[in-house]
Amino acid sequence: MYVHYFGLLNSISRLITGSPSVAPIEDLTVEELPPRLFALDRYPSETKMNAYSKPEYISDIAKVLKGKPEMQFLLDSPFGELFKIPKNKASFNAKLVLGLICRQLVTKKVNEMWIVFGGHPIRFGLREFSILTRLECGKYPKKKDVDDVISVKPECESVWKTLFDERFGDTVPTIADLVSWLQEEESMEGWKQLALSLIILVDGVVAAHSNPNRPTSKTVEMTKNLEFFCKYPWGR
Repeated sequence: MYVHYFGLLNSISRLITGSPSVAPIEDLTVEELPPRLFALDRYPSETKMNAYSKPEYISDIAKVLKGKPEMQFLLDSPFGELFKIPKNKASFNAKLVLGLICRQLVTKKVNEMWIVFGGHPIRFGLREFSILTRLECGKYPKKKDVDDVISVKPECESVWKTLFDERFGDTVPTIADLVSWLQEEESMEGWKQLALSLIILVDGVVAAHSNPNRPTSKTVEMTKNLEFFCKYPWGR
């Protein structure tokens, strides 16, 4: 059971008060709502929350890049809003998320989740996720455009080799390894700090998908084109 929690825990009150994502009280009654994922008095007794994302990496990056142009670049990018999330509000509260899932309604649309809160249906979908995180959530670019960016020309070295070979050799580093490297090497060049930070944000926070988290070749190679990287809909 996997839930991408960014914005969800910090946004319930905003979704309830004055948001178009909340159905008006007079529109629906409990009897008219779609069926629930779980019955009112039935909750899963044995569940596992796949909390792969590590939001603490955001503050790690901020400490290393404080006052540097690379930090300003991140703040001006679609990832900038992530650095505004208070550290004490970015933790993963598995019980709360599980409680919301248990109140989820069964709907057809795959890019949004409807839950019942206080007897009223509330939507949390890509629209809400985009509003709260400011991440790009639009359509994916054409596969050809992505391939053009991540492909390695015969006469060139891959970004992966340029970044990682000297320090890690044939070993595939974890995202935690990249964070430690970023923190330890004070003389690291700015372009390398920025590339590592973007990789950490995507593969360690926004789109973490395994434990331990490891960088993907697609994310690494895409850092060669920062404009394309920042416009890519990582929020999806």
